[in-house]
Order: sequence, then C-alpha cells, then structure tokens
Amino acid sequence: MQHICENFDTKTNIVHPVQRYKVVSAVDDEMALIQEVRKIRPFYHMCGRKIVFMKRCPKNLVKRISLEELKKWIVQN
Repeated sequence: MQHICENFDTKTNIVHPVQRYKVVSAVDDEMALIQEVRKIRPFYHMCGRKIVFMKRCPKNLVKRISLEELKKWIVQN
C-alpha cells in the first residue's frame, strides 16, 4: 500500500511539506502582530494624522463592553 501511495504521489507530482507543525499554536503569530501594531501606535495622537472613520470612536472602549456579550464570546471561541 505504501509503495502504491508513493508511486501515485510521484506520478501526479504531489509535493509533501518538508515539516509539519506538531502543535498548533498562534501565540508566536499573535506576538509578532502585537509588536507590529506597537511600532505603528495607531491610537497615539499625532498632529496631522487623522482617521476619518474613527471620529465617533469613544475614548474608553472598555466602558462600552457588555460583560455578558464578552462572556458569551469567550465561551463560544
């Protein structure tokens, strides 16, 4: 069976990845994104830099979070 599978892969030009992740983890990806966002500092006020769609954005988003909705989201995800 192994020989048949290998022959099929060869004939159909299927390329297998050299290395597969043994543990699925997004921590490194998340940390890389966090570092990039910190460099940009999108919420730091700078004269002349404007974000049109954020005019109505509240200054403190934490006060607008519904704890029930947050708990529901955490349980689902």
